[in-house]
Amino acid sequence: MIALWACTDAVPEPPEDVAVYTQVIAELKAEPETAMSRCDGLSDAGTRGDCQLLVARRAVRGPSSVPTEWCDRVNEGLWRHECFFEAAETLRRRGRSEDAAAACLLSGDFVNDCAQHLWQTPVHRLFQGDATGFAALYPEALAIYERWVPALSEATDLDQRFWSRFWEQGFLSWGRDEAHCEGLPAEVLARCTQAVAVTRPPPIHPDGPAPVRPKR
Repeated sequence: MIALWACTDAVPEPPEDVAVYTQVIAELKAEPETAMSRCDGLSDAGTRGDCQLLVARRAVRGPSSVPTEWCDRVNEGLWRHECFFEAAETLRRRGRSEDAAAACLLSGDFVNDCAQHLWQTPVHRLFQGDATGFAALYPEALAIYERWVPALSEATDLDQRFWSRFWEQGFLSWGRDEAHCEGLPAEVLARCTQAVAVTRPPPIHPDGPAPVRPKR
């Protein structure tokens, strides 16, 4: 235990920070502006960011809120990036696709995961019917893909990840068999048959470990 303590660089949070943070957590219906001001005054950067994210998360749920404006008030770094990730999900649920994509582009290291949250549900729904081959679903999948290309193609891994998930979802639903690729347009047939040999989807973060999102 002594060696463990000697190796840690953790600095205890000031007691007053803990007291304020605990109170903000407890006051679920507190006015967001007042709560955010209290968070802003915390001296510990980590506690301040966590507190600000908590308040912003509550505030963006309001029907008249502007989620991205609250995220701009959260500490820079992972906390703010997480906020924009959650703001994008809120905007998507409100049917504001363009605004949701714009929020994702501000989510830093989470940008690719955030983008996937915008299109993954309709892709999954394609496989809830009776189709047993990609050819029947490809036109609808292409429409979903093309809907997001203008906003996401340059700044995210949309092309690789979208089609990787499309093929993999089919194989999970029907089994890994090249026969499910039959009937696809020639320009995409090779991508489907190549995917048959893949035992699992490519890693979400191929260039390194996934960034650690703050605890919800």
